[in-house]
Amino acid sequence: MKVADYSKVPAGGMKIPRLKTYDVEKKERVGVDININWDHSAEHLANSVLPCVPDGLELKMISNRGTKVWPDGQAETFCADNWRLRFKGTDGRIICTSEVISMMDALNKADINVTKMIMLHNFDGVPGYTVAQGE
Repeated sequence: MKVADYSKVPAGGMKIPRLKTYDVEKKERVGVDININWDHSAEHLANSVLPCVPDGLELKMISNRGTKVWPDGQAETFCADNWRLRFKGTDGRIICTSEVISMMDALNKADINVTKMIMLHNFDGVPGYTVAQGE
């Protein structure tokens, strides 16, 4: 490989454009989506999960393949083995990471296989996450 020669490059280096400024947004954690692997019905899943939910959080809905299946889901909805549980702070309150970790520990102890977790945030009061069909 040939040695690079920068002796003919003008002094001053590379010109980097100024960074754009952005307004600071108020970011609030309002919930969490927890994905699990499950081979039974949505109702059985809800009954297994509800005892694991700590005070201050509530199970708002369960979806499968993007469709709400609990509460008030359609029994004929075809479900795969990957489920999303959406938890929100009770009465719209902000939640803490420690609450989520505590609940995930309880789910683990109940032999519920957690596969993924995503925190849900509002930015300046606007949800930064999508809703499921029927939510």
